[in-house]
Amino acid sequence: MHTRLALVVLLAGCEPELPPAPAAASVWVEEAAVASGAGVRVHTPAGAEAPVAEGLSFEQVATDELGAPTWLGTGEDGSYIIAAGGTTLYVDIGVKGPGGKMADLQAPPPAPEPWWPILLAGAVGGAVIAALTLAAWRRYRPVPPSAPTEPSDRVARREWAAVRARAELSPEEMAVALSTVYRRYLDATHSWQATSRTTREILDNLADELLAADLERAARLLRAMDLIKFAGREAHAELFITFDQDFDALVRPRVLGA
Repeated sequence: MHTRLALVVLLAGCEPELPPAPAAASVWVEEAAVASGAGVRVHTPAGAEAPVAEGLSFEQVATDELGAPTWLGTGEDGSYIIAAGGTTLYVDIGVKGPGGKMADLQAPPPAPEPWWPILLAGAVGGAVIAALTLAAWRRYRPVPPSAPTEPSDRVARREWAAVRARAELSPEEMAVALSTVYRRYLDATHSWQATSRTTREILDNLADELLAADLERAARLLRAMDLIKFAGREAHAELFITFDQDFDALVRPRVLGA
């Protein structure tokens, strides 16, 4: 009897520790770079729609205990931009990816939670005096005019110029960056989100706005990765000259919703 009880205690203490899973409300990919012919596994919050990426097909393959689905994306070898749950993910199938060199184009992380409320709870009296002093100072000091917001076309041109200046980037990495910068410019100047739509959907939205020549330019910028991927190395320089001309023609001062 004692032997059986000791065995049960021993087995209970030998359960393997499982690695913590990401929060159920997050969007994440198990591997950003997979081998040729393999699929990428994307995790989204419960109730989220299927991820979207031009050239990839997604199917739900699992659901965790909180109802968060796991999606398997499959497609041909190449680099892809996946939009899922308001998050943009970069993945590679059968090719070497950017390796984090696009980090400077990503949206800045959210500001950390303020720590001053903790101090405020322990020093209410001093905080009240400080608040009154600050209110008086704000009331009687001259208020400088707020700095104007940088126009979206200038932001896009500055970001693309910064990418162009990075000699260590491969043509494929620069093509992905170009499409990303142009999509963000469209986000800033239109009422619909380009970063969460496929190239076909974006062109359909632009069809009533652009002339045929400019619509063709937009298609080249959005499909820059594919154009570079399937062109010979000797043609890359000419392609980027064309991309620069397309970018200059399309990225102009605009207002949201125009």
